[in-house]
Amino acid sequence: MIKVVVFDFDGVIVPSEEIKIEGYGLMFSEFGEEVPSAAIEEARREFSDARGNRFDIIRSILTRTGKTEKLEEGVAVYAERFGKIVKERIESLRVTDGVHELLGKLSKEFPLYINSNNPDDVLRVTLQSLGVEKYFKGIYGSSKKKAENLAEIARLESASSQEMLFIGDGTGDLKAAQEFGCKFIGIAHKVNQWRTEGEGFKTIGSLEELLTQNGERLERMV
Repeated sequence: MIKVVVFDFDGVIVPSEEIKIEGYGLMFSEFGEEVPSAAIEEARREFSDARGNRFDIIRSILTRTGKTEKLEEGVAVYAERFGKIVKERIESLRVTDGVHELLGKLSKEFPLYINSNNPDDVLRVTLQSLGVEKYFKGIYGSSKKKAENLAEIARLESASSQEMLFIGDGTGDLKAAQEFGCKFIGIAHKVNQWRTEGEGFKTIGSLEELLTQNGERLERMV
């Protein structure tokens, strides 16, 4: 029986993963600088699967391009650029009516949480701006690893791992669920290239698919 439902943010609540990917190039091009495409791709690959956050990726990009003088100051400058660019574009998105309806229904039945690789303060502001913070009992960002966040949520809710469901869209989300031992549903999209069938775990094309019309309970899907 599921007692707690946890969501990743990017690519799950809103289709923002592509915006994040584009943001690493835009933080150079929008300031008239040459875009180090190869370094960006290598850095993103290095810290994929939730092995690092935007600061780790930016630090790696700057190191790969030889911008190591006053490295941490550079990381701060580019991280601020990245944050502004991504924030503006994500705020131009909207949470669909279907996702609002789903979160509203689920929040009446389960405690809902966010477990994301975004910085904690940025995550909370973004959820507020999108008008969905009200649905979540707790919001957890990158100050801890995702598996650690799942364990903390379980402790707060006095839930076992098998009583928790994590909904995510990356291999890092899947690995966190496997490490913690909870149920998992994956959101398939063109960035992760997951299929809606045949991945070895439950996948759906969007959160709206959880709005079943036949009264099927969520725990029967996993």
